[in-house]
Amino acid sequence: MVDRYIVRGAGPHKLEWAFIYLDEETGVFSAYTSFGTYAYCWSHIGTATLKEFLSDIEFGYFMGKTIGRRDYMEFDFHATIKGMKDYIKERRRDGAVDKVEARDAWDDVERIENRQSVELFVEDVYDSRPICHAYRHDFDEVIRNRPSPQCVGFWQVIWPEFLKQIAPPPSPAPRDASQGDLVPC
Repeated sequence: MVDRYIVRGAGPHKLEWAFIYLDEETGVFSAYTSFGTYAYCWSHIGTATLKEFLSDIEFGYFMGKTIGRRDYMEFDFHATIKGMKDYIKERRRDGAVDKVEARDAWDDVERIENRQSVELFVEDVYDSRPICHAYRHDFDEVIRNRPSPQCVGFWQVIWPEFLKQIAPPPSPAPRDASQGDLVPC
């Protein structure tokens, strides 16, 4: 049997919404939301129920499974530029590049600072001899990414409200045996 949850954001996010479907038998999770669509089939979750499993899941793992790493992470232009400038300063301080080489690399970073497309940005980085020299052609740490705002919105607004709906009901407080049964008058 498939369980359906209609989820609304709380407080200032009350206009956000989600239709979430869970199939405990097959491990299928599917969410159609104001923050996008998320779906995956967890067929091997051990002895936990799907609800228990989802209650303990982490953001990065969830997003990687439901929409894929490439779709939930996006190019962070400003963090990339800041990282490049910090790296050039560090390379200058440790003597790996001289003053002229550092200035040339810095100028090229500033020249490409207005590129908003990751493809054009990367092309300009590879075409810059001063940047290539400063990085010694090792560009593993150049590009900085961040989670998509849609994914962050889903996780911060919809997910907590969904977790409230799938949480087990609270256990009744234990009765004090010394009080006996109360009889209505």
